[in-house]
Amino acid sequence: IAHEGYPGHLYAYVNSKELGLSNFQIVNSTTAHAEGWATYTELKLYEYAKSNSNNELFHMIMDYHYATAISGFLLETRIDAGIQYEGWGITEIADFMNNAGYNGGAAQEIYELLIEIPSEYAAYGYGKLTFYTLNQEAKTVLGVYYDEISFNTMLHSKGWTTLQELKNTYNEYMEEKCFEAGIEWNK
Repeated sequence: IAHEGYPGHLYAYVNSKELGLSNFQIVNSTTAHAEGWATYTELKLYEYAKSNSNNELFHMIMDYHYATAISGFLLETRIDAGIQYEGWGITEIADFMNNAGYNGGAAQEIYELLIEIPSEYAAYGYGKLTFYTLNQEAKTVLGVYYDEISFNTMLHSKGWTTLQELKNTYNEYMEEKCFEAGIEWNK
């Protein structure tokens, strides 16, 4: 529900409508921003769940799901590039997966998925990586001045957009927040 509903795609769509973006603008925006946001919210759900529990086993389960969520689409994105641009077949996929600590026995299934919808998973993987990287940098740089609500508001301040525009918006946000906090930041 975090991905498709609130706070994922549903929130992003409603926010874009409130910003006055037309359906044409929304449909013609980059998939990487939309899927990056939705997969980023999945990560945030695990963080939130952990912060509201003192159960060590629950924390371990959330950490496992977090690690799986952060790596899954990235794995498929890399394999997709291997298939589409490097000519990988099932043997190369299995070797890559085995060397990366995954089950190479799933190579056939992943291959069939990715040749059916080439480059589809790149939007998820690269989009998630972009949102995750910006979030981690903001937390590190701003420290105690980091505010989750302010940060997430910035991520959607222009609605669905290109990742380059998102990075530009992020840079403006960080310059302002660092100035306010008296922190030096080099983009």
